[in-house]
Amino acid sequence: MRLAQRFLVALVLGWATCFPISSVTRAETPAEPSTEEVEVLEQFVENYFDAWSRVDFEAYDDCFHPNAMISLLGEQGGGLRALWTRADFVASQKSIQEKKGLEERPIETRVIGFYGDTAVVEASWVLYRPDDEDSHGIDIFHLARESESQPWKIVYLTFWTDSDLAPTEAPDQAEQAGKSRPRVVVSGFGPFGGRDENASSIFAEAIVDAFPEDEFSLEIVPVIWGAPAKVLAAQSELPDLWIAFGEGPEFRVESIADNFRAGIPDVLGNAPQTRSIVKDGEARYRTQFPVTELADSLAQDGYPIQVSREAGNYLCEEMLYVLSDASAQQEDFQSLFVHIPILGKEIEIAGQRVAFSDEVLEEAATHFAKRILDLSGIYQLTPDQP
Repeated sequence: MRLAQRFLVALVLGWATCFPISSVTRAETPAEPSTEEVEVLEQFVENYFDAWSRVDFEAYDDCFHPNAMISLLGEQGGGLRALWTRADFVASQKSIQEKKGLEERPIETRVIGFYGDTAVVEASWVLYRPDDEDSHGIDIFHLARESESQPWKIVYLTFWTDSDLAPTEAPDQAEQAGKSRPRVVVSGFGPFGGRDENASSIFAEAIVDAFPEDEFSLEIVPVIWGAPAKVLAAQSELPDLWIAFGEGPEFRVESIADNFRAGIPDVLGNAPQTRSIVKDGEARYRTQFPVTELADSLAQDGYPIQVSREAGNYLCEEMLYVLSDASAQQEDFQSLFVHIPILGKEIEIAGQRVAFSDEVLEEAATHFAKRILDLSGIYQLTPDQP
């Protein structure tokens, strides 16, 4: 069996089981791509290799669909040697290339399957190694696009190489062996608005409960001015990641933190003593967490989440700001803030209107946790985790 055919077996399995992209439909039978379509696909492959060679891993990562999977086959395409998520693969490639600074170029590119909005492209390539013999390999790209006006994205990449540089472990397996699991704090707010329960604290607790064997801890923040800073200061040390939730009108991930409090009383009836959250602090922070990617990946799960620039100037804004301020001062501390609907609110999930019940909330919490942890780059889910 030809190497490309072996790759295609993996591609078909990967597409069918790993990428339920509802907005992309595959034609029943292959079509003949136009000359223009072939040129676009060839240019995509050229850009992919060029981004890697230029050590531009923002552009390189943008070549992949958020749910992409990557597999490495053994010698001459036989047997599976390694399997990665997009985040793990890009991290491993970045680690290699930042140390080596090599150049990799396609030799021959050909379209071996075209189905309108999905395509399979084979590219043989050479890796130039100044201090050693050049390496060679073959990549098979399974690509998809939302429509003809949208860019192609890699949803499944399978490759074979004779290079000894190919990583066979995810970065946290290879580099974090023997080290403790990352520490994650998940927070929500206490009762607010006359309700006995706050959906954000229930959501946070559901995430913590899903990881009983790991370093996950729960913080319930009172809806009181100044409480976010006190909760943060009470930590013996900052965690690797802090995921904060609050109630809002809809699912929203916040991208901007303003150093400003509205003159709204807290649950004790007190207005803020100062309008600035941190005296002489930065006027505004932009979150460093990849919120657009998070929103895109959750949308693929059926959750209509928006990237927001207005956190409300209340306690949610204060929580977001103190976390952003801490992240700015400690590079290895990641944080983000997500608004979720109140319990009982009618929302849309996967195109259907449903009430945001406890059951729906728990399922949503699992999806959000998986996506956030994947994008954080500090944590790899094992097969038995949610």
